[in-house]
Amino acid sequence: MNAELAVFHPLLNQTLQSWLKLLEPLSEEALDARPIADGNSLRVLAAHTLGATRLLVIDIAKGTPNPQRDRHAEFHATASTHSKAVLLEGLAALAQGAANLEPSRLEAEQAAPNGQLFNVRWALWHGLLHARQHLGQAQLLVKLI
Repeated sequence: MNAELAVFHPLLNQTLQSWLKLLEPLSEEALDARPIADGNSLRVLAAHTLGATRLLVIDIAKGTPNPQRDRHAEFHATASTHSKAVLLEGLAALAQGAANLEPSRLEAEQAAPNGQLFNVRWALWHGLLHARQHLGQAQLLVKLI
């Protein structure tokens, strides 16, 4: 395995496991709580993290961007569109999807469905940092709930 990916994978897995541990004990109602009036719910944070991480870490890195991602819908997630089970399954699948990234693609440029070009290396590390940032926000929300 490439040395950079050998560092990346454990960090991504740790982040995704932390998301799973945070969400697993919560009820569907807790996922919708908004302790900060104009803030996002845990469900919205998780749905957005799932969508963005899948795009950056899986789709861009593997060269198969998903045109079905609806970023706007992530910020309007509900139990019917992003149930707890769907979120947990999606987060768990991210770790598996990232397991076989090709080191040769790290320097590649890849277009997202909107046409924006991403360097694969940048997309991987940005996706990880983005997921960790929202994890921290979610951990604070859980304490407020």
